[in-house]
Amino acid sequence: MIGATRQHGEAALRRAPQLRARGLTHVQFEADAAAAGRVAALRAEGLATIPARHLDRPPPDAAALADHAYRLADLGTGIIKLVYPCSGPGLLRHGLDLLESWLAGRAEGRPALSLTPHGSRQARVAAALAGSRLVYAPLRTTAERMSAAWYRALVSDEGLPPEVLL
Repeated sequence: MIGATRQHGEAALRRAPQLRARGLTHVQFEADAAAAGRVAALRAEGLATIPARHLDRPPPDAAALADHAYRLADLGTGIIKLVYPCSGPGLLRHGLDLLESWLAGRAEGRPALSLTPHGSRQARVAAALAGSRLVYAPLRTTAERMSAAWYRALVSDEGLPPEVLL
């Protein structure tokens, strides 16, 4: 189970014993300049880490988006998360291209990449289908997120019934 925060992880580190007692195995936190130390400290407490970056502005190009992912990968964790504003097909293409190249590089020891282009339901679904490793899925469909039931049906042997398609 994952505990996630948009903070930098200090609170998770202080509460690590309680988090483990509640069954949490992973802690997602916003990566900053001190992220490497937090990764090491949380590991020492028996928790896996998911360093994340939630970008305030869309990346100017695909290289800038990839640069954020590589900096997170340098932290040496098994999975990283990158969220960026996505307001159109060009920005979505940056993310899908990154996922494609990232998946091809997994054999080189890259961590799993959770990439979330936020701004539309379709962009999130496209990233999930392209190989993004984590998908937040609420109990009910929202304006931006498909429900957990929708994703379960997507990966089931029967597939999606017509009434739940986008």
